[in-house]
Amino acid sequence: MWRHGLTFRREKGMIAVAILATAAFVSCFQNIGFYEYRAVNIDGWERNDFVDFHIQSAQEDGYHTEIIGVRADHTYPFKSLQLIVSQNIVSTTKVRKSVFRSDTLSVDIYDDEGMMAGSGVNLHQYEIPFKSLRLEKGDSLYMTIRHNMSRRRIKGISDVGVKIYRPH
Repeated sequence: MWRHGLTFRREKGMIAVAILATAAFVSCFQNIGFYEYRAVNIDGWERNDFVDFHIQSAQEDGYHTEIIGVRADHTYPFKSLQLIVSQNIVSTTKVRKSVFRSDTLSVDIYDDEGMMAGSGVNLHQYEIPFKSLRLEKGDSLYMTIRHNMSRRRIKGISDVGVKIYRPH
């Protein structure tokens, strides 16, 4: 009888821990407004091949944090990856109609010892903090990302992504 009660309490405790862990995990993602990856040709991403993202409508006013993501494998031939990120914010307010900007971003794919710096085994993922962006409720955001490497075609990049969230 005593063992059965102990087992029941242990299971009840494990269920409580699982519920708390799930709640903590979900709360981390409540402020994410956009999170998407797009595949590129891993055998050769052409310089003119833009990866585009369209965020339909901001849900809230305020500052949003942007993160650019890249997934690469061991066939990527350079230490770093140069990206050009272009953004166009289209506003629904009368104060401003459209704001365009373009920035260059450098991603270290390999560390100084020649090891892939991202997390993963076969594909390594890199998440690079990019900008803090002020959006008004209803604003749309159009983004394009392309590589800016010396070679016209580069191998080893499989996906490019964007995460936009509201910091706590």
